[in-house]
Amino acid sequence: MDRLAAHRIFFAVADHGSFSAAARSLGIEPSRASRAVAALETELGVVLLRRSTRAVALTEEGTIYLEASRLAVTDLDQAAAIVSSTGSVPQGLLTVSAPLSFGRLHVVPVITRLLREHERFDVRLRLLDRVVSLAEEGIDLAVRIGDLPDSSLRATKLAETRQVLTASEEYLARAGKPTSLDDLKNHQLIALEEPPGSNARWLFASNQAVRVRPRLQLNSADAAIRAACLGVGIARSFSYQVADELAAGNLVRILLKYEPPAVPISALYQVGRRKTPNIRHTITALRNYLASKSF
Repeated sequence: MDRLAAHRIFFAVADHGSFSAAARSLGIEPSRASRAVAALETELGVVLLRRSTRAVALTEEGTIYLEASRLAVTDLDQAAAIVSSTGSVPQGLLTVSAPLSFGRLHVVPVITRLLREHERFDVRLRLLDRVVSLAEEGIDLAVRIGDLPDSSLRATKLAETRQVLTASEEYLARAGKPTSLDDLKNHQLIALEEPPGSNARWLFASNQAVRVRPRLQLNSADAAIRAACLGVGIARSFSYQVADELAAGNLVRILLKYEPPAVPISALYQVGRRKTPNIRHTITALRNYLASKSF
């Protein structure tokens, strides 16, 4: 078995936490997977995986080697795709990360369309409400919302979104429609949970800030929007998250003149990766899809 195949088996075992599960995903026998990883460990002179009767786990050396070798193998795959005769179309595996709500609403439709159009193209989509390290977590393409810090990564702007305040007509008829930021202190507010000890504030145009004392706190943006639709109070969300509810008349935007500036929705990737068919086609598909949306 060649070293590249052994590495792919090692990646699968690490991802699944099991030789048998990894073997099933690769269509090989578990004994073959075990031999491949053992041979790799012998060659390196280190133990990569800690075995038990129920599962396997990465050792410290295994974690370090997984991160470095996965990136190297991804580079080889993408280099091969660029120069091969079929390199003009997506093929092989692309790992994508995106925020949970945005990914559910807008990345999943794009990915499913690409999968229908390109039968040799596979995607691992990770929806996470945290900033991921592309290099450390084996991410090829990451969708980020907000201004981006300077880094060695490259970014392509896909669209824009902004934070908006919304409430139901029923709530506003009952509680009154606020006309200034100061009015918010007299309203029931729906907010996402803040870390313990933090000062919960909503920021608005011209760096104006309002201390938030929410009546309802949740750890889910979708749940906060649902509560606003049910008339609980005023919620703050990204405009893309409430676009459908606004169009349906379930929510209305309030205090528009105080809304902060729009922020970019960007696709991030490592230097040199933009030319790969997988990333190029995915970015183009995302941009075209989002151009048809109004938020």
